[in-house]
Amino acid sequence: MKTKLLRSLLSLWAALLLSSALFLLPASAEGETITFSLRIEGITANVFYKTVTVPSDGTPTLQEALLEVEKAEEGLTFTGLDKAYITAINGIAAEGNSGWVYTVNGEQVMEAVDVCPVAAGDTVEFSFITM
Repeated sequence: MKTKLLRSLLSLWAALLLSSALFLLPASAEGETITFSLRIEGITANVFYKTVTVPSDGTPTLQEALLEVEKAEEGLTFTGLDKAYITAINGIAAEGNSGWVYTVNGEQVMEAVDVCPVAAGDTVEFSFITM
């Protein structure tokens, strides 16, 4: 009898402890956004230049942010974004010695878009280059 009572009390104590710990967890960032500047320079003309706002639960990667921009901006498409390596923007495709490079706040980034963070106020610029 004492064992059953002890188990019941321990279970109740554990449940109370767990439920009270939930109140200590940080609140969800639901509804939060970040705004940054996105510029895309094609072969001979500007493809896109706008300040964009995307949902954020902290600091999204550039891949996450561009997926949101692509959904919101009719006519803007990124090929390869799902694989974190952009091979074409609006049909302007990399081939041979040409391709897309990007900078964040004027600094060239040498990593895939799935690991590059983007923060509020950043300036992201894609340029099509031929070597």
